[in-house]
Amino acid sequence: MRRPCADAENQPSSMQRTSTLSVSAFVVAFLTTLLLVRIVSAPTANPGSLSARTLMPALRPAIAVVPTAAGRPISLSTQHLLHSGTMSVGPRPLPDARSHISVRAAITCTGGAAVVFVVLIVTRVAGSGVLHQPPCTGCSMTSAWLLHLHSAAASEDVGAARGLAEQQQHLWRAAIKLPMYSVAVMPAIVAGGWLLAFQAEAFRPLQLMLFLVAAVTLLAWENLANDAYDAETGIDVHKPHSVVTLTGRRDRVLLLANVALLAGLALMSFVAYRSSFDVLVLVLGCCALGYLYQGPPFRLGYQGLGEPLCFLAFGPLAFKAALRALGGDVTWWTAWQVGAGPALATTLVLFCSHFHQVEEDQTFGKRSPVVRLGTERAAALIPILVAATLALEVAPVLMGVWPVTCLLALLGLPAGVNLSCLLGQHHARPEAIQGSKFIALQFLQLSSLGLAAGFALSYLL
Repeated sequence: MRRPCADAENQPSSMQRTSTLSVSAFVVAFLTTLLLVRIVSAPTANPGSLSARTLMPALRPAIAVVPTAAGRPISLSTQHLLHSGTMSVGPRPLPDARSHISVRAAITCTGGAAVVFVVLIVTRVAGSGVLHQPPCTGCSMTSAWLLHLHSAAASEDVGAARGLAEQQQHLWRAAIKLPMYSVAVMPAIVAGGWLLAFQAEAFRPLQLMLFLVAAVTLLAWENLANDAYDAETGIDVHKPHSVVTLTGRRDRVLLLANVALLAGLALMSFVAYRSSFDVLVLVLGCCALGYLYQGPPFRLGYQGLGEPLCFLAFGPLAFKAALRALGGDVTWWTAWQVGAGPALATTLVLFCSHFHQVEEDQTFGKRSPVVRLGTERAAALIPILVAATLALEVAPVLMGVWPVTCLLALLGLPAGVNLSCLLGQHHARPEAIQGSKFIALQFLQLSSLGLAAGFALSYLL
């Protein structure tokens, strides 16, 4: 007869089995996704082979259509990116899920969308008027002809003034970067979906609304302060859509940034008062990482450390804070598991923002990862980062930890393929890849919202 202790020694522990299963599921999901991304995005001269040329027409319906400054819809294709300056992207709605959303989920989604779009007041530049003089009585034919020429010149002045006003509005929209504020709301949205799936009784919708407003306000501080600190180093001297360049007042921009910081922390303190003091501590940690990234004397972003700081701030810290603020009782492992995929996608947005400004970064001593690696080697990492992001979001489903509806995170795959194609083929052409960070942002939006919708659907079903 064998001893009981011998059986215990010969069998792996539950923790070891879980770790092995986690690694196996991630590896399977990562390799499968990477293989698919590489097959689809691989350039080929044979139009009949399996490549982006043949598969992208089937994938484009899943890619959001975005408006240009003139209001005409365009698709996120390489050809349109050649002449586009700034774009705003957004995820396509899920019509099948919308009809089944409960009242609580509807309030949550509506409030989240309102917070994203009502962030700052867009400055409107009014067109200048033109003084028209009435013709005098008894004018000769020559006088009438001269008056006609004067009216034509006045019309040209009006057109020029309107064109200048539209250009100013376009620059302000680019400076405010409204679509970029979606990175602030994703941790709370995904955390809310997870709570609906696993701890629905603890979910607090009002806390979600307050957390979203506070997060957007804090990101406004980050963006405004970044413009102010970059103006100090001179790296934005050729950036016409910088807030400092548009206003000409670095001191006032920095003051507005500090006001946004105080307002965001005050609101987050109220959220922490209603939930847990840990929330404020975690958010302060995120703010500290944000200052280390851009603020003097550290400016770690200039040393190529911006991406690790971004992952930590928008990953474990942000998701732990969001889960605690919304009423969840979670461990660090849960916060890591839920937030790793969206955090890596957020880091990808920052990584892609370096490609079109390599020369400026080199001139002013900013050693970003793209500067260190070179555009070709950096572009080769894009499919790997896309595959790793989706693998982190799919692996728990393969393990049976998350519901199968979380496979909606794969909605981000077409945008990831589009991004890999664009940077893989045009990484050395800044004018062609200025919009790459917005495609990366679309990948973040679709994959994260798909993940959140998957959690919410499991609660509704």
